[in-house]
Amino acid sequence: MIDASWFEGSMLDNPHVAWMYYLLGALGLFIFWWRITRGIGWSTVRRVLRSVMLVALVCPFSIGEDHTEMAPATLMMLMETVFGGQEGFSRVGPSWLGFLAFGVVVALLWDGACRYWLHRKRVKEEHTHTAEAEAETA
Repeated sequence: MIDASWFEGSMLDNPHVAWMYYLLGALGLFIFWWRITRGIGWSTVRRVLRSVMLVALVCPFSIGEDHTEMAPATLMMLMETVFGGQEGFSRVGPSWLGFLAFGVVVALLWDGACRYWLHRKRVKEEHTHTAEAEAETA
């Protein structure tokens, strides 16, 4: 159960509240992205784009070496690159790109599994129709 003390203080004092606001905003962006990508005819491309956007929005990254707090990896990468230059990107960038690659692989595996399942369903239906046709002619 959440008590009232959980919401006290500013967002900077309570990272849980900041993450709640961020995730609500990320959910809105993801719904918008979902609507944009629904017109893409290729399901593989559509799923990969959606997974990349989801991973880019919600992956956390540590804010510093001496801190336990986490921040969105995309925002950390942008801030580190703008304020820290190339050294900042080299700290956050590889893990962010690794997260994105993982999202692409998961999306491709999911797409392959969906295609395999649909193929097996169609083959089963064809066999059922063929058996029914043979039974009618006999």
